[in-house]
Amino acid sequence: MKPKFFIQFFISFCVIAVGALAFYEYYQSQKEKQKQEELSLFLPHVNLEELESFQIKKENNQLIAEKKDQKWLLIEPVKDLMSWTEFSRWFDSIKRQKVQKMDSDNLDWKNYYLDSAP
Repeated sequence: MKPKFFIQFFISFCVIAVGALAFYEYYQSQKEKQKQEELSLFLPHVNLEELESFQIKKENNQLIAEKKDQKWLLIEPVKDLMSWTEFSRWFDSIKRQKVQKMDSDNLDWKNYYLDSAP
């Protein structure tokens, strides 16, 4: 009776050990995938709560926003109060943009309307 119990115990232990190893490998792969995804984001470690102001410039146009008394104010192009929900949704969409590296030697610039100077 004892050898049969030992064999059942040993087989059960092996099944549990293989299951635990499979779970550990799956967990590590998911963790690595999440880390790689975070590294590919445009602004991975910027939190909206930590910002006091930001500015976006493009040629002669610019967008300036400042945080005063826990409220976001749009300074340029017009002075106005910003909706927190809309602003945070907009900022999250910018923050989560993925960075893509492109091989500029094999790039067809005509697809981006950049084939000739204006």
